[in-house]
Formats: sequence, C-alpha cells, structure tokens
Amino acid sequence: MTDEAHLDIDGLLGEELESHESACKHPAARIAISAPDETHGSERLPKPEVAGQHNSNIEAVELADPAPVPRPGAMTEAEIETPSHVAAEPEPVAELTSEASSEPRPPRLFFLTNRMNLNGVLSSRMLAPRESFHKYYADLLELAPGWVPVLVGPPPTSLIERVVAERGSGAPVLVELSESVLSGEPAKGPLVYLRAALLSDVKAIHFREAKSLREHRARGYSNVHPHDDLLQVSPELFASNSDVEPAITPPAESPAQDWLHLDRVRGAVSAAVVGADSGESLAVAAGMLGATGLPHDTLLPPWLTWAELTTESHLPGSETDVELADRLIFQTAYRVLGACDQAESWSPTDVLDTVVDEILAARPGAEAQSIVDRNLQRVRELINIERDFEPFRNPGSPYVAAKSLLMVLLRPDLGQLLAWPFEETHADETSRVVAAILAGRLRGVARESVTLRSLALDDITARWAVRTANGEASSLGAAQFVADDTTTVLRLDGAELQSSMPLAPDPVSIYKSLSAEARQPMRIAVSRRLGWPVLVRASVPAGSDVQFGESLITITSTESVSIETDVDEETFVRRLGDARGPIKAAAVGLLLE
Repeated sequence: MTDEAHLDIDGLLGEELESHESACKHPAARIAISAPDETHGSERLPKPEVAGQHNSNIEAVELADPAPVPRPGAMTEAEIETPSHVAAEPEPVAELTSEASSEPRPPRLFFLTNRMNLNGVLSSRMLAPRESFHKYYADLLELAPGWVPVLVGPPPTSLIERVVAERGSGAPVLVELSESVLSGEPAKGPLVYLRAALLSDVKAIHFREAKSLREHRARGYSNVHPHDDLLQVSPELFASNSDVEPAITPPAESPAQDWLHLDRVRGAVSAAVVGADSGESLAVAAGMLGATGLPHDTLLPPWLTWAELTTESHLPGSETDVELADRLIFQTAYRVLGACDQAESWSPTDVLDTVVDEILAARPGAEAQSIVDRNLQRVRELINIERDFEPFRNPGSPYVAAKSLLMVLLRPDLGQLLAWPFEETHADETSRVVAAILAGRLRGVARESVTLRSLALDDITARWAVRTANGEASSLGAAQFVADDTTTVLRLDGAELQSSMPLAPDPVSIYKSLSAEARQPMRIAVSRRLGWPVLVRASVPAGSDVQFGESLITITSTESVSIETDVDEETFVRRLGDARGPIKAAAVGLLLE
C-alpha cells in the first residue's frame, strides 16, 4: 500500500499524503372499482382519531386577494363560510348526464382532502397514499392504507366533515382528476382506488369559498411550484344533497411500497442535476443517467449510475481494492443518509460511525478495508475539528466518495453545499455532483426548495415513482448530453433539464500545440498565476559566502551567480490534465493569451 491510497485533503503544501492510523467503525394507474354496498352504503363511518405531529416551519408570503366573479344565484361568502351556514336550499349539483345530449357526460373524479394535506400533494407533485406524507392530517387516505380513494362525483357532507375534523387541518379541498387516471377502465361505482396519480393529471383544485382560497394563497411555501392555474372556488361541489356516505372498502390487497425511499431517490437525482453548474459537471450528471458521448476526460465512477441510486445495482464482476473501497463508502453513506431525518436529529459523528460499522461488517478484505479506514479517519479528524480543512489536492484522484461524504457532513443543506466556493474546496466536478446526490438523499425532493429543483425533472421522477408503485419497473428515461461552442444541455426524454456554459477546451492539447521555445516560459507564467510550484535554482561559485535567513538567501561572491527558473514539464502537464472547474478555465485562458 502506498501513501497515495487515502483521502487527498491536506491542501496544496505537498505532493505526497501522510500515512494515518486506522481508527474507524403519465403512467397507467392501477385502479380498483368499488360498486355501491347496499348493506353499508347508508352507514356513517366512525370519526377519525386526532393524531399527528405538525411542525410547520414554512415561511409565508403576502399575495393579493383573489377576486372571483359572482355567479347568478350563487351564495355569498358569508353565507357559505362554514358548513353550518350553508343555505337551506343550496344550488343543485349538476347531474352527470344531460337530457340535452344523447352522449353521457364523463364522470367527474375527485380526491377529497384538506388544505394542509394539499401542500403534501403539491410539494411531491403526485397524489399518493397516506404513507407518502411527511406531515399528515386525517382524511380519507387513512381509511384505505396503500391506496388513494377517488370519489366519482361530489362528496356528501359527512365525508367533508371527516377530512376537516382534525384540528389544524384547514378547509376542505377537492382535487379534480382527469379521466386519464382510469387508464380506460369505466368508473362503475361511487369510488375507485388508485395506487397513485400525478399532479399533471389534476384538472383543478376546488375550494369551498373564497376565504379558503385566500388563506391558501396567503401562505407561500418554498417547496411548492406555482400552481395558480389550477385553483378555483366551487361552492356547489361542496353542497351535495346526498345523505348517503359511500363505504370506503379498499381492495384486500394492500400494496407494500416504501414511499420514503422513492422520495429520497427523487431528491438524490434532483440534486445531482441542479448541482451540475458547469458543462463538465453536467456531463457527470448526464453520465449518471445513462447518457453517452461524454467528454473523454469525464470522471464517472462505475458505481455512479441510476441503478445505484435506486439501490437495484449488481456487484461488478471485478474491481481493484481502490475501486472497492470507493464504492463501499458511497453505497454505505447513501444507504445511511437515506434512513436519516435531519429535521428530527442530525449528528455527523453518528452518521460516520454507522458508515464505518456497516463497511466493517461487510468484510471487504484487508487491503480495501485499510483504504477505507485511512480515508474515513481523515474525515473524522476534520468533522471533529482535530485538523483544519484545506482545499482538496489532486482533483482527478479515485477517492471521490470519501471527499463527497466529508462535504455533506460539513454542509448537509443542499443550498449551502452548492454555494461553497470552489476556491475553498477545489472539489472536482464528480466529487461535487456526488456530494449533491448525498445531500439530496438526506432531504428528499418533497421538502426541498423549488429554487433547487427542476419542475420538468420533478414531474419525470413523479412518473417514475407512480410506475414503481404500479409494479412497472422502468428507467427514469433516455438521457442525452449535448455540447457545442455556446452551451451544454442535459435532456431526459426530450425535456431540457439543465443547461450550462460550454465545455472548456483541453488545456493539455493547447499546451502541446505551442512551439518548443514557447513552452518553458508558458509553464512558468501559468504556474505562477495559478499558484503551482516553480523551481528556482542558483549556481553558487566556489568560495562564495551563503547566508540563510528566515525568507532570504544572501550570496556574496566575486563571480556572477547564475539563476535558473523552470517548471518540470511532466508535472506541469499532469496538473493541466487534473485541472477542474475555475482552475481549468483559468489555465485555458492563460495558455491562449
């Protein structure tokens, strides 16, 4: 084992690393149709128990009050402010068939919930079972574990009362869905059961009164994309004359699905794309999603794949001890962070301890374990402030996972992580993208600010989640990386997810195109501008008096002293090839001057 086989985070003062002791531990929805139950159709469902934790920490913003246009004959806001104030003879609900037309009207499909749960639907960009919610207030989902009960027609008053019974749940809301969620199946009864549906399948979001809509708009949520085009005030949909409450009896089969895992996978891939803020890092994200035709110098570890993010990957046929150590650190950190909830508790030391213990239990072999131990010991020293953090050296090194884990343990918030200046980290594009993946895995997509998310990608990953819930294994989509002289673009299934500046030219090729006479002065000029070492050699004549000061060498001689300045060409070319990000761009600019 050489001294190079550990994390290169000692800064720029030397080329070799010290040895360290080991001290570590719109898809087709699956539906079920429910016919009316003659024996239970008129029975009232029991009132839900009031339960749940509600720690809302989302900031509010001021928005203009809506100004709905009154309909002739419609009730005023004061008349319909609460269910107890509904007029004695409300406006009749429109029938589902029309005498004026021989063609029956299509059924109207509604998911009944409350305003607080609506925020969960909007933030995740999909309508999913109770188990998918981070914060939940009792509604109809608790009566159908693993399913989403959808009403065929407006709800009776008793169901409306149920979804607002829990304190803090807010006003009732009807989410109207397109017929596409039925996948061509007829709606034969008062209820259909979906495993999940996309927000893109939503036709409208109905509020009972202008006051409720105003309250919804008054609270701006950082993790919700704009959706004003869906919002409507429709009091007639909440004024059904029916006293019959449909029995909510979901299919006996209760599909098992880890919705937290799906959200964390979506968060990881979302962070990878938003973290790709240069052409080179965009190529890394594209490669992770399966794109081909990447720049030849793109560093893409074999474990950085979409299959790995979904934890469906297979062990490689063969790998070196260095590759094994790097893979184990990433896989274990990815798994451990996926089980953490930073909102509840966060301890970088505890996370690192768990990673160390799980790798040790995997028995990777003596050589790979030794590499893991040295890398993670260095991480431990830094997070415990036993040594100062200095910029990474050798950005092209194979130790991507340990550097990325360190960055996330120091800055778990995705926004703060991505705002970390390159000058302070010298993190290469691959380490930066992998660090973003780990941060996204820690938080998930639904709770992340939309300023750090792509709407197009959110809807693509939501479709993937719904397909997964339906048991339809599939990839995220076909990724494409496009680069020209003006830009770089990442597309997925034709949708543009992210664009960035063009790829920087290869600085090594530019250097080698210089004449032999121009190369030495160029090596010296570039090295001095970028802070790379420059050799200065003095030829001291015999009999000269040489005195050494703290930062000064004095030579006294009767003969001339020869001073030679140079930069080793092999070392210089290696540094050019390893240069990433702003350093690479600066090197290219200097070489082209």
